[in-house]
Amino acid sequence: MNTYTHVNPLHPPITNSHQSGFSALGCALTGISDASLPSNWRRVPQDPTGRNVGRHSQSPITFQMRGINVMGIAVSDLIGRGPAETPRMLVGGHDMYLQEQDGIFLCIRWPGYRHSEYSYKIALNGRGVSRAVLGEIVGEKIKIFYQAAKYSASSNPRWNVGVQNIRLEQIVLLSLWNTHENYWQAEMAIHA
Repeated sequence: MNTYTHVNPLHPPITNSHQSGFSALGCALTGISDASLPSNWRRVPQDPTGRNVGRHSQSPITFQMRGINVMGIAVSDLIGRGPAETPRMLVGGHDMYLQEQDGIFLCIRWPGYRHSEYSYKIALNGRGVSRAVLGEIVGEKIKIFYQAAKYSASSNPRWNVGVQNIRLEQIVLLSLWNTHENYWQAEMAIHA
């Protein structure tokens, strides 16, 4: 079987060590800078959702616990507090988002698990959703991702999830970024 490999004589191949980290998605991939995170946190590197068309029409939706000057909230807090407590513990917990949308697609990307597509449809009622309810929904989707990923092979040992590796209790939701149209991507960090 012959495989065809095209070599452009005018432009030799570029090795990974010489490729730029620039992305047309800009902040949608970089989000909150590592410098703004506590020293014992690591931001989970993000890559695009596989689509690079459309526009970024909406600002990021951030998550921060009330009374704490650090962006982010532990996923375990989002899924464990309940609908009465979550709005009170989040800054702007009652703020409304995604009005006039019937649904969005949530994309969860994690280094080493690119072989699996983690994209979830979140149905909305067209009237919007509060930051607190959205945080709870995203927290549940991150938990579903985690439960599936901990039994999957990873190509990046540094980012393996599971009891002996990165635990669900260590995952922090920082924000959601509108990558294009009605696709949103979770920005996360882990704490030691």
